[in-house]
Amino acid sequence: MRRIAEIYERLEGAPSRTLAVAAAADTEVLKAVAQARRKGIAQAVLFGKAGEIRRCLERTGEKAEDYRIVDCGEEGTAAREAVRSVARGDCDVLMKGLLPSDVFLRAVLDKDCGIRKSGNILHAVAVMEICVDGEERLLFLTDPGFIPLPDLETKELMIRNLSVLLRRLGCRMPKIAVLSAMEKVNPKILSSVEAGELEAKNRRGELTGCVVGGPFSMDLAVSKRSARQKGFAHPVAGEADAVLVPSLEVGNAVLKTISYLTDSSMAGCVCGTEKPIVFTSRSDSAQTKLNTIALAVLLAGQKTVDETGGDDERKIQDTDG
Repeated sequence: MRRIAEIYERLEGAPSRTLAVAAAADTEVLKAVAQARRKGIAQAVLFGKAGEIRRCLERTGEKAEDYRIVDCGEEGTAAREAVRSVARGDCDVLMKGLLPSDVFLRAVLDKDCGIRKSGNILHAVAVMEICVDGEERLLFLTDPGFIPLPDLETKELMIRNLSVLLRRLGCRMPKIAVLSAMEKVNPKILSSVEAGELEAKNRRGELTGCVVGGPFSMDLAVSKRSARQKGFAHPVAGEADAVLVPSLEVGNAVLKTISYLTDSSMAGCVCGTEKPIVFTSRSDSAQTKLNTIALAVLLAGQKTVDETGGDDERKIQDTDG
């Protein structure tokens, strides 16, 4: 997959899925939901205060009778009920509406009704169209939003999740670059040391299903020309399908820079859950919200990692992240 448009191409003729929108009384969220409905991508069940949801639908030009609305008194209840509907299989995809992120994630992580994969962590993945050295392709980036400063064990889990995600989207052997400020291990720079350790684990066969390179600077991860000029030979150099950043600050800065200084098409997803989640920022464009819904619907129709013969995630040790 090299373009965001391919997500929509793959959804052509596929059965429509159902979104469970937690705290759905948000005009911008409902605009994206309405677009997805008109395109035949997804139907929606709207959880929250029924009166407010109906007024928001009216403002977007939608008819309330075209949606199932579940009246919930407060945002925490709306989040829990939406998560339960996905956990039960009544809905296929969970979507965050107008409620604080911590309230939403608390419901996702709830031990009784949540949808986190056992023994896994949650982290955000941004999907961006990039054009480097005249070549257009997609770049997956994690984590721009959830984990402030992942340690080595957490980074390994994130790489496993990225590998599973990319294989589900058709990339048979994902190439993953672990970023630092340089391409050599420097004992004074922890991110470079951990990147080197992750590549070593991959070479020893302890981290499988992908090719890991690190430490990499961003230019070496995405530009073959830069790799040639620097005389840097590596299977991942210039061909990274995904990059793992050393901290949330780096990931957020890279994402926002590309988002606001280019015309790149974008989407996003969340790794570490049993069912897909649409978790968008209020500042995201309507198109990015729609792209994210489309990606979640595509993932909802994919086989699990065990069904596709990939790494058995039950081997991953439990961590609270």
